[in-house]
Amino acid sequence: MAISTVDEGKFIDVNESFLLISGYAREELIGHRSVDVGVIGPDERAKVMEFIRRQGYVRNHEFPAVTRPGDASPCSPRPTSSTWVERTTSSRP
Repeated sequence: MAISTVDEGKFIDVNESFLLISGYAREELIGHRSVDVGVIGPDERAKVMEFIRRQGYVRNHEFPAVTRPGDASPCSPRPTSSTWVERTTSSRP
């Protein structure tokens, strides 16, 4: 699991499973934007963010997450058991 800010996509936290699957070290991710690191492309992140803005979550949408060696790995967020979770720093109305 990875937790990142909604606005910037900066990683706040990642668990060991995410590190193992992605091939990245924690220090390479925490505080860095997912797009800058290359975990997800800007177009794909925009699609994910559109889902979140429209309905508050992402369900039944698969997108390619890129591992450190450069392999594309399908990622499918789920609202209850997420591989990829975005967190906002602003309060919701």
